[in-house]
Amino acid sequence: MADPDRPNVLAPPPLVYVAALIAGYVLQALFSRNPMYVGVTGLLVGLALITRIGWLLILLVPVLGVMHRGVVRREERYLGRKFGSEYDAYRSRVRRYL
Repeated sequence: MADPDRPNVLAPPPLVYVAALIAGYVLQALFSRNPMYVGVTGLLVGLALITRIGWLLILLVPVLGVMHRGVVRREERYLGRKFGSEYDAYRSRVRRYL
């Protein structure tokens, strides 16, 4: 049972900020060829969890399929044609997502 004389927060606020800072450094070290798409996906998952709208998580599956096949792979083909071996070298060093 929750103590009525405490706010019962999930975690101390400074710890939340430190966790975000550490996560940011880790993600930067991993980098991604598609950081914006990874970020928006994380935002959608976060909103689904915060709002408790399960449909957002269900819809995430087809959204990810469309993004991968209909956007990312097509962009990669275009960039490969445009930049050739430079882009191939970049692709070999940097992951597509995480």
